[in-house]
Amino acid sequence: MHHRGFRNAYGDLPVNRLTRQNARDIIGAKADTPHAANLLKVLRVLFEYVVTIEMIEANPFLGVKPYKTKGGGFHSWSESEIAQFEARHPIGTRARLAFAHLLYIAQRRADVA
Repeated sequence: MHHRGFRNAYGDLPVNRLTRQNARDIIGAKADTPHAANLLKVLRVLFEYVVTIEMIEANPFLGVKPYKTKGGGFHSWSESEIAQFEARHPIGTRARLAFAHLLYIAQRRADVA
């Protein structure tokens, strides 16, 4: 869910009426995505600011535990798998260029695409 999707789903919730249960529901709706932990971190920081400017008295995202994801993450390639890819895609190919950006420059997948 990008920012518009988030705003469409939760934009009508008044900030000063947001409860810890609302916070759990927001994070729970994203539990099966890799973005859930990042969303929780961002919302904790955002709502700390909202407390600081006295819009609310307490941060509803503090104390909300991240949900455990079902997936085990992505497999990291071994040195032999990297060598196998490099042997199949020589320097000068688009695949090798994309691979080099991902491996050596640490670009995000979306940026490389």
